[in-house]
Amino acid sequence: MSLSDGGNLGWRERAKSFATLCKDWLVDNMPGILKSLLEVSVTIGFTFIPFLFLSIDWPDDQSPNTLTTLSDAFFKYWEAGEIVLPLLGLCGAVSALLALNKGYFSWWVHMPVGTIVLLFAMGGGAALIGSDGFNNTLSPEIVRFGFIGYISLVILWFLLAAALRLTEPKTRRSDQSARSLLAEVNSRRNRTGDQT
Repeated sequence: MSLSDGGNLGWRERAKSFATLCKDWLVDNMPGILKSLLEVSVTIGFTFIPFLFLSIDWPDDQSPNTLTTLSDAFFKYWEAGEIVLPLLGLCGAVSALLALNKGYFSWWVHMPVGTIVLLFAMGGGAALIGSDGFNNTLSPEIVRFGFIGYISLVILWFLLAAALRLTEPKTRRSDQSARSLLAEVNSRRNRTGDQT
């Protein structure tokens, strides 16, 4: 047995140990991850599935003039900048997730996520101005960028929601002082109750 065989054996054992550690972590945290995935999936479903059904051509006869692709009909609903509406809704959802759960995320998470949300909101506003309130058709690149932005925000929302479900909040100093004050009041009450 050579030295390189021992090195390979050590590497394989470390990789196997790491894989086992990852599997155990995933099994322990699967309920929180699945809840976050369900939350994001339901939002995507309620945003796009109705338009997918509206895009299906349900003609009475199959004449050659009615043959359009499903994707062309689906993207027709978004060509005047309508993708900005679900994009802005998602910006609000990510912002609310951060704002309502300050104890879970530190400032270095708030700063880049807030910047990303602000950039997408301003970009969406610019697209709405360019479409003159959904009256003008936007270039396909802008609509595609809107979908890419939506997917990016969905991934960001999923990661934040999963992190929220998988971590414990940090205790604030005010919470600690309130607990110590409550303990002191209870101990005084117990002492005065013993004297009577």
